Parts: sequence; C-alpha cells; structure tokens
Amino acid sequence: MRVRHFDRHAVIFDELEAIELLRTAVDHERGQSEFAGRHSFDRVQVNRLLKGRKVNVTNPIAKALGLWKLFVAE
Repeated sequence: MRVRHFDRHAVIFDELEAIELLRTAVDHERGQSEFAGRHSFDRVQVNRLLKGRKVNVTNPIAKALGLWKLFVAE
C-alpha cells in the first residue's frame, strides 16, 4: 500500500482578522462598490462588516478573499 503525504499548511483567522483582510482587499480594489461588484455580492454586506455592524463573514465573502470557512472545537 502506498502512503501519500500531504504537506499542507494552514493559517487560522478569526472573524475580526478576516474582516481586516476584507478591508485590505477593498482598499486594493479602490472601494467597496468595486470589490462587491467584482465578486457579485451586495455592497451593503461589505459596508456592514467594515463598519462593525455585522461580524459574521459570509461564505461568498470568505471565498472572495481566498478563505474557507471552518468550525474548530476549542
């Protein structure tokens, strides 16, 4: 039997760190509207996250940032 070894490294972000990544991505895209439009979701979602009115990063936003949403037991 052949054993495969996968060398995968992971970095774990909490919601607030993911929102900081979103902030950087929005700055790179030159604004919330441009970022939201490029990834086909509502600018209001982006705005609520960046203003702190919402702290739950949705799966589409996580995917746009190149992240996977996972649940980890403490």
